[in-house]
Amino acid sequence: MFQEITGPYIVMVGACLLYLLFSITSGWRAFVGWVVFLSVQLPLNSETIRPAISDLFIPFAFLAWVFAGNKRAEISERQGRSQLLPWILVFTALFFGVGNTIAYIHLGYIPIWTIVNKDIGLITLVMMFALSEYYIRDKERLFSLIRYFIYTGFAINAVALCGGIARYALGINNPMMRDTTGLRLVGFNINPGSFGGWLIVIILIQLSLLLGQSKIIGMRRSLQWANLIVGCLDMVMTLSRSSYLGFSAGLFAVIFLSKKGSAKNIIVIGTLVLLSMTYLFRHSQNSDLDEQFQSSVYRSDTAEQRVTMNETAISLFFESPVNIPFGIGIGTFLMRSAELLGHYNQIHNTFLWILVEMGACGFVVMLMIFYRAYADCRTASRLNWSGRPLAIGVIASIIGSLGWFMGDEGLWHRHIWFVFILADAVYRIYLQEIDFKRLVEGSGGHPEFTGNPAFVAR
Repeated sequence: MFQEITGPYIVMVGACLLYLLFSITSGWRAFVGWVVFLSVQLPLNSETIRPAISDLFIPFAFLAWVFAGNKRAEISERQGRSQLLPWILVFTALFFGVGNTIAYIHLGYIPIWTIVNKDIGLITLVMMFALSEYYIRDKERLFSLIRYFIYTGFAINAVALCGGIARYALGINNPMMRDTTGLRLVGFNINPGSFGGWLIVIILIQLSLLLGQSKIIGMRRSLQWANLIVGCLDMVMTLSRSSYLGFSAGLFAVIFLSKKGSAKNIIVIGTLVLLSMTYLFRHSQNSDLDEQFQSSVYRSDTAEQRVTMNETAISLFFESPVNIPFGIGIGTFLMRSAELLGHYNQIHNTFLWILVEMGACGFVVMLMIFYRAYADCRTASRLNWSGRPLAIGVIASIIGSLGWFMGDEGLWHRHIWFVFILADAVYRIYLQEIDFKRLVEGSGGHPEFTGNPAFVAR
């Protein structure tokens, strides 16, 4: 059932289990656990399910929320309502009420892949988004969560980079590479594209915090720059073209929204990454490493396969006028792909997948979710407050993820929903900051007269 679990995985799973014991009595710690282990998938030999060890924390975060009782209601009354949640609930209703129903009409059954990978997956993702409104209730918690995300991401990326260097420079096969023997870095993911999508988020947030001179991380700036370089090297080694595309789009967003000097810093980082990769190539024990790398990046067979899949998906979509508003049903393409393509495969483009299987209705609602996330963060990025660099980083992550969607079916990836969580939290806490600022101005510049005991932490 499981692939061989060796050194790095043993350490990672052990760390997860230890932290799980530590978090059993605290919903907040369980929520943090879900975030820090987002990029760690169990090496399971299955095309139906790709479990992540972060999911182990969901029941504890949920139970703590249930037993919070009056405290939960009190916190909910003090906070502004989510701008994203209504759209997410509409999307969820369409997915279950229309997507599954039409799949049953087309196939005569609901595929196991749909139930396990999509239905249950969506329930857990929406649950964590809803819980985030309770757990990320103030600026201190939001900033703490980002620190945990960056710290643990740095450690995970450093381990992955060691695996990449061992494979590239020394020719040592290891579990950080795809199938242990390939040139594509996967880290603690199963798929290099998944790892690349997660890297987009952590790199862009880290970069935005650095360029914005943010003190959120509380780590030496030299170490933060090192984190950025490690992440970029990992990105190069994924050989994921969709990740390259998404990262490039997000990078332009950071340059546009951050201060003028950002382009200079980015050029320096790019030069260091290029020199590091050149050094690896020149000192590799593989004499043809450069040729292997280039052939993997420029290989045309996978691109042709995806073009064929996309054309087939579009043909299915236009088979009936009913498909245009409501789609062909969740999982229908995968189940029919064997007869149409000769092998089972999923549409490797999130926009096309949602359009084909959920129709124009689902497609528009999905776009509205991303628009709402972007618009909220854009609003929060206009005021000069301590969360502005983070808001810019989340905007860049949204744009980068949309670029990544062009070559991956990524909407169900947990890091995408973490971006939604951050977008919602940044906006809610931005509104708290605005309200507090108005209270201070109304009290003649004396926060102690506002009646808000939280003024000391601000």
